Amino acid sequence: MKNTEDITSAFSSFFAHSNNIVGNEANYQTILHNALTEECEGSVYREYRDSRVGRGGIDVVMCNKTQEKLLAAFEIKGGAYNVRNALRDTFTVDGYCKDMDRLKGLVSNETEAWMVCIDATELGRVMSWKKLQGAIDHVRQRGIGLAYYAQGNDKFLVVQPCGEKKSFTLKDVDLTGVDYDSVRNLITSERIHDDLSQVRNSFNIEADIVAQMYRIFVNEGLSQKQISLETYFGFAPGNGMQQRPDICIYEPRISGRFNLYPKGDSKQSNDPLKLQSVRCVIEVKGGLPLAKKSEKAIIKSYETDLAKLKEWKAVISKQQRRLQIVSNSIDYILFAVDVRSVGLSPELINEVREKAAENGIVFNYMHLPI
Repeated sequence: MKNTEDITSAFSSFFAHSNNIVGNEANYQTILHNALTEECEGSVYREYRDSRVGRGGIDVVMCNKTQEKLLAAFEIKGGAYNVRNALRDTFTVDGYCKDMDRLKGLVSNETEAWMVCIDATELGRVMSWKKLQGAIDHVRQRGIGLAYYAQGNDKFLVVQPCGEKKSFTLKDVDLTGVDYDSVRNLITSERIHDDLSQVRNSFNIEADIVAQMYRIFVNEGLSQKQISLETYFGFAPGNGMQQRPDICIYEPRISGRFNLYPKGDSKQSNDPLKLQSVRCVIEVKGGLPLAKKSEKAIIKSYETDLAKLKEWKAVISKQQRRLQIVSNSIDYILFAVDVRSVGLSPELINEVREKAAENGIVFNYMHLPI
């Protein structure tokens, strides 16, 4: 099946670009989104809703161009849960993961389903030979595929939906990255509007907008190792669940260390490295869920995210002073992508923009009706 061949090629790129990145699973979702967009024919979406899998979205899917057919579905496991390798909490001793059964319900003559696993070896390798063999047995029983990679290796394992097992070599990719200042004009100005306009029909939900912005940033020269999604900070604001910025952009020296603790050691912290390296904190607001909202509700949603950015600016500045960290300037940006047929009036846009500017925040409003 051609889908399988193209998907395997995408995995080679995906695992190469994910090598040594440790952080929230959202990072891997977006890197896979980018790799599938590059290697396959179809439209790619994140956190896709499908009634056949019950509550919660599918991490990444690929549809045909008109979204009439689901060609492939992917559930991703990897990264860090606090001090732990995420695979430790999601796979049983015999290699079973509950997402395998969710994926099984999607399998058809038209649709492939895949478990995708990244073993963050910095936090201790989880998938022993025995556990990995158990996972292989489970996916074969369900007619789904498995792609597994242990960070640091030069090969990854693929078990195709037909059951065939094979190892492949990672693609040779450039993860050097560029200084933030070299791409700052694209990110802080309205230049990004034209790039996003070309992919507006892929904006189902906010996560899709984030994925397309990520793709634009990478194409501009930023490395996956300096763009982080849903980043945890030890000092993050919020009661109960910590706040996590939609996107953070760093100088290249961050080198993918987005997790809270280096090597899972809770006595240490990656916060100082993040605070030295961070150059841009972004919140994104938009997508179809806001398409039927009133103008008043739209403005309120923007104000909520502006308040988040104001709080982030305050806590980051406070922590930098506390740790005596001297860093370059940091941009705080709200990207508002309005997909409604009629956008905000220039007067309202200027009103929100002025409120944002009073707090040192860039309000970048884009009217991109679908």
